[in-house]
Amino acid sequence: MIQNERRHHRSSTEAATEVSVMVVKGEEQPVPARLYELSAGGVRVFIDQKYQPIYGLGESVYLHLMSRTLEEPLVTPAVVHSLADADEGQNISFVFVDPIGLETDVPREFAELLNQRADFRVEPDIDQPIYVQIGLENRVLEISGTLRDISVTGLSFDTELQVEYELTQIRYVDLIFALPHMEEPMKINTRIRHRHLRNTGISYGVYFVPEKMSPKNRRALSAYVAIRQRAMPQLECQP
Repeated sequence: MIQNERRHHRSSTEAATEVSVMVVKGEEQPVPARLYELSAGGVRVFIDQKYQPIYGLGESVYLHLMSRTLEEPLVTPAVVHSLADADEGQNISFVFVDPIGLETDVPREFAELLNQRADFRVEPDIDQPIYVQIGLENRVLEISGTLRDISVTGLSFDTELQVEYELTQIRYVDLIFALPHMEEPMKINTRIRHRHLRNTGISYGVYFVPEKMSPKNRRALSAYVAIRQRAMPQLECQP
């Protein structure tokens, strides 16, 4: 079972007053939804039972996001991530299909409502570990790391303690790793967000720099996270 050790903070109160949401499933009429939480990874909404919401886990929909900061509604594909019955309706979490693209395509004022650290993380298959190399300006460190979890906006990995001697004053690094479905490794520029000692090693959490993300890598990350989410339907993102 995937364990989420970090709390995922989302934009909630501000987003709920600034953004309205409509859910469109196939050829059906748009259904209004009450926004509870908005993040870089997706949304959590409430849909009144009078609209007879019937959605299945993993089902694809289109979300229409509306805000005074947008000239026209933002239409983005999403997937049903979790369902929970509530009084007189349902609480539903949707995951954006292309969250990185969403963040880079919207006005900055709207993007600020998206909390970049609030996303859905997945762990690699235990039979398919992912190893991470660390690149500095002119070299790649000899010591590599092992991926702990990954999302479309960042990842965390474990490595040996001596790596910190190289990275003590460093904030940005290139990470080089290969996802199971890719023939060649991807190289992504990242910003180090946190460092934690773990037993005899160290764990780093990094955030992908959106403006330096290639479309190819963006698509590969989104596909991998979606695959792992489908493989692990019990994944939950804690508020």
